[in-house]
Order: sequence, then C-alpha cells, then structure tokens
Amino acid sequence: MNVVEIKQTPNIFHIYWTLTDFCNFRCNYCPPILHSGKYHNGIKPGFPTNDQITEFLDLLIKDYLPGKQLSLGLGGGEPTLHPMFPTIVERMSPFGEVSVTTNGGRGVEWWASLPKLPVTVVISLHHEFT
Repeated sequence: MNVVEIKQTPNIFHIYWTLTDFCNFRCNYCPPILHSGKYHNGIKPGFPTNDQITEFLDLLIKDYLPGKQLSLGLGGGEPTLHPMFPTIVERMSPFGEVSVTTNGGRGVEWWASLPKLPVTVVISLHHEFT
C-alpha cells in the first residue's frame, strides 16, 4: 500500500470570475444568462467598466494577495470577447496562475498576439459550431 500525503494550501486565493455575460455562440444547451448580454447591451446596469475592472484588480493586489498565491479562473459567456481580457491576464499572471474557459472561437493568431498567455486554457467543445 502506498501512502499519499495530503497537503493543505491555505495561502492560495481562488477566484472564479464570470467576466462576461455575452458570447459569440448561441448554443441551445447553455443557460441564457451566460449569453444574453443583458449587462453588455445596457439592458441591466452593472456591467463593469474598464475603470471598475482596474480598481478591482488594484484592490486584489493590494488587500488580498500579499502573502498568497493567486488562482484566477476567467469564464463567461465568452471571456475572451471582453476588451480587458488581455490586460487582466497580463496584470494578474505575476501573482499566480490565470486560467480561462473558452469556446475556442478565437484563432491562433489572436492567442499569439496576447502579451501574456493564461497558464491553462480549457476549451468547451461546442459541437454545433465545430
């Protein structure tokens, strides 16, 4: 019998951020809230502005991350459609791991143009569009 050691990692700060409520696909099996664009289209107030995102990242860095390792997951909708996506990945990568769950709709050229890539890219296969 092998002994498995389980270690607690209390110094990891986990965040899953639903960055967008809009998507470039319209899959029949996704909940409407993940692709409705109600915030993006101005139907509901509350979609964060670029300034609000910057303030949020500043707050995380200053008040929550000292002495901790970041584990940031970005999702949506389709998070790569948000104009601040490259900035968020680049800005938060020095503090730990940034991952993204995407529909895979962006081309290789787009990914290559990013100043910093996420550590993990999970592609949610959408059979309706592949």
